Amino acid sequence: MAYWNGFVPGQSLPPATMPDRTAISLRNNLFPGQGVTLDGNWSLAEGAIALQRDAWTKSQQVMTQNAAIESHAKAKAEVAKARKADAEARKADAEASLAEAEVKEKIRAAKAEADARIRVAEAEEANKIRVDEAETTTKIRVQAAEAREADLKILKLGKEIDVFTGECEVKEYLCFLSVRPSLCLSLTACFSD
Repeated sequence: MAYWNGFVPGQSLPPATMPDRTAISLRNNLFPGQGVTLDGNWSLAEGAIALQRDAWTKSQQVMTQNAAIESHAKAKAEVAKARKADAEARKADAEASLAEAEVKEKIRAAKAEADARIRVAEAEEANKIRVDEAETTTKIRVQAAEAREADLKILKLGKEIDVFTGECEVKEYLCFLSVRPSLCLSLTACFSD
């Protein structure tokens, strides 16, 4: 005879709350290591709701961090524009000093040197801008992916709450968790009757 979780097929399931009011420990799948221990006055559904609220708070923190990263990226772009303007100002100064030179050879040498420095400075600034933009884009994508994962876990916790409160049948819950169809059918057969 097949047993599942200590129950014989055909038996009814025990109630969702603990009758002896002992402490229960719930694991937080969204943020491991941050589970909740409930005293006997809480039901499993209330504990799941507490975990869902915690997960929502964490997702809000992730969204706030995304906004901070985006504003930081905009500030870096403004700094890069200021650096470019400074480089253009230095270029103008170099060209003015070349016009004041008395000897043509000194003027040519100074102009070549100034142009080389400007090209190096512009190339360095362009590289810094590209690196900053790439880092910012990567951070934003990672934060967006974490926010999507948090949203999916919140949906899963909501489904678990529905199961604990009886608003969803076991068969729906197992199919929601992507259990193999044959296992899903065999487990629902155990819970029927």
